[in-house]
Amino acid sequence: MSGTPTTTESSTDKNVKVILAKDKMAASVVIQQPPSGEAPPSVDSIISSLNAAGVVFGINEDLIRSSINEKKYDQPIKIADGTVPEKGHPSTFEYNFETEKSMKPVEDDQGKIDYRAINFIQNAAEGDVLVVKTPPTAGEPGKNILGEEVLGTVGRDIPFKNGKNTKISEDGAKLIATASGAIVILNDKVWVNDITPINGDLDFNVGNINTKGSVRISGNIKAGFSLEIDGDLEVNGNVENSNIKVKGNIFIKGGLIGEGNGKVFADGDITFKFAESQHITAGGSIFAGDEMINCQIKAGNKVELRSKVGKIVGGHIIAQNEVKTAFLGSDAGITTHVTIITETPSEQEITKVNQEIKRLNEDGEKIKKALLGMYKLQMENRLPESQEETLKKLEAFNETLPGNLERLEAHRKLLLEEEEKKEKEKEKKSIIVTNMIYPGVKASFGNVYKEFLDEEGRCEMTLDINHVVISPYTESN
Repeated sequence: MSGTPTTTESSTDKNVKVILAKDKMAASVVIQQPPSGEAPPSVDSIISSLNAAGVVFGINEDLIRSSINEKKYDQPIKIADGTVPEKGHPSTFEYNFETEKSMKPVEDDQGKIDYRAINFIQNAAEGDVLVVKTPPTAGEPGKNILGEEVLGTVGRDIPFKNGKNTKISEDGAKLIATASGAIVILNDKVWVNDITPINGDLDFNVGNINTKGSVRISGNIKAGFSLEIDGDLEVNGNVENSNIKVKGNIFIKGGLIGEGNGKVFADGDITFKFAESQHITAGGSIFAGDEMINCQIKAGNKVELRSKVGKIVGGHIIAQNEVKTAFLGSDAGITTHVTIITETPSEQEITKVNQEIKRLNEDGEKIKKALLGMYKLQMENRLPESQEETLKKLEAFNETLPGNLERLEAHRKLLLEEEEKKEKEKEKKSIIVTNMIYPGVKASFGNVYKEFLDEEGRCEMTLDINHVVISPYTESN
């Protein structure tokens, strides 16, 4: 931005006015129409006027010449621009362990996924350096129209997000484990948890589990058992109908199978080979290898079938940003519903806050009217004793109302600022099918939907105001 312009009279030509931007990053000239019989200012004359005003950098001589030739009189013409300084790069972090992005599953000749070779729960020893931080860089300097250097700004210094059993080194450059255990990363926050190993199945020999830390199960989780932990969960086998609640991430090397009674929840991501007739909810993303059959799925970010032959058949898949699969539905026409949530969590919270502000204001008006009536009766000594306690409660509500409204308005302001920031960084919401959509599929973006009565090939679906747009899909989309 160039700031508020200022006019300078430092001109060597009476028919030329030079206008400098307040931040000295731009300059304009106004060429006054010359009196009859007089020639317009020359290019050299205008440059001399600019130089006299201190403008020595970024002058566009071609634009000066064309402005004279086109007789652009009595109007400001931006004729010089400074070089805008660049902002430096923000802090970056190097993780000394595998993150979700680097844990790539193995795909066989048929395009199916094998998770067996991946070690999801990774161990750390006390003193291990978990993350190394590179500080932000200084931005490249620019130059203003006066020829002065303008310093670039330093990139954003992003702090470590560290949890329990970790510490930041004295120089602020490393995140170090202060105990031995399992590395947990959720929303870029890193901590170290104790590991509870279960050698074999989670069954009657073990019982239900409710514990701190992470859990690694070498066998299966049998039907009817529950597990609640505050770290990560790794299961080497399958998960039958169970109740699982995890604060970290879940990695199941086999699949989730049952009759529709299983419930699996994680604050982070959930990864598995296949799932059938399960309720699965993740605060982050849900990744499957081969298939999801008749499942109720909900993800705070995206749902992705990673296999080239991955398929979603039946059930209802809900995601905040993206659903991606090779096949959607089946040639048998099984009803399959996929939904992209168009309202963000912040927007949902804003709606709730607005409703609460409206309710309090409406209640406040009702209470004011009630208080006026009761005060009148009190002044006339006609207020029944039975209503005196009610009067005190109404007065208490009326006294706290302004403070409650103020807090809600402050919370609403923060939510709006957060939503504005997210809007600028928002990713495209889409449903991607890399092979085939079958009849019986319903694709929704909020309340706007498209029902498929015929087969549709490789495509991407997005929302355009009030209808679903289907376009060709390429990996570069």
